[in-house]
This record gives sequence, structure tokens and C-alpha cells, in this order.
Amino acid sequence: MPPVFFSTPALFYQVLWASHAVLVLGELGLLRLIACPYILVEAERNVKKKTPVALPRYQDVMANINWEIVPNPSKAEVLMWSQFILDKDAPVLAAAVNAKPRHFATLDAKDFLKSSQVTQNSGLNIITPGTLLRLIRDVLAKGL
Repeated sequence: MPPVFFSTPALFYQVLWASHAVLVLGELGLLRLIACPYILVEAERNVKKKTPVALPRYQDVMANINWEIVPNPSKAEVLMWSQFILDKDAPVLAAAVNAKPRHFATLDAKDFLKSSQVTQNSGLNIITPGTLLRLIRDVLAKGL
């Protein structure tokens, strides 16, 4: 096998690829993807602000996914979770806890993935999209 040297952008975009792959699995109906309106609005706002050139592709991908939309958390729920996480992330954490998913996929390492307080108090299995893909691959390999 020939050696391959990776540049920084190649490594960076492979992380985004994992997120995209998870979304494609949801689009195909192989995963049940859950979000609340707050998260969908926040994500689109971030794409518009940080990478506006990607907005049409983002909107196209999002439109083709059959999202399970759960309600935004109440102010009381957000306030309760803000004792464990930054105020800006408390609505996301509260919505995830309310949805009771098997996995909570995020790239936010600092505030979600590396916070034992968040993991312990929420009871969520917080993982990256890349980890989720590895779990799916392992399950498929065992079933084949």
C-alpha cells in the first residue's frame, strides 16, 4: 500500500465527512435523527455566518432528512442544565435529555465530550459522529 501524506485541510474535512455520513444515513432512513427547532435554527445561522458559500448545499441536505422534531426545552429546563454547561449550550443539552436518544452526536469536545459533569448528570452517551460511524460499522460487521 503506498504511503499517503495528509494535509491539515484533508484531516479537517474528514471530521466533517463523518457528520455528513451520519446525515446521509438519516436521509436513507437507516438512523432516526432527532433535533429541536432551536438546534436547527442555530445550525443554519452558524453555516450562514461561518461558511455562507456552503448554505445552499447545507439546506439541500437538511431538506432531504426526515427529522424527528422534538419540542424546544422549557425555560426552567434550560436554567436547570445551565448549572452544568455554558448558557448557550444549555438548550441543546436540555433538548437532548428530553429526547432520550441512544446516542448524542456532537463535535463540541470542550463543552460536551470532555465534561464528566455533563455526561454524569445527563445520562447521555455523548460521542462524535466519527465514533457513531465506528459503532455502526462494528454492528454491521457482526451481522454480516
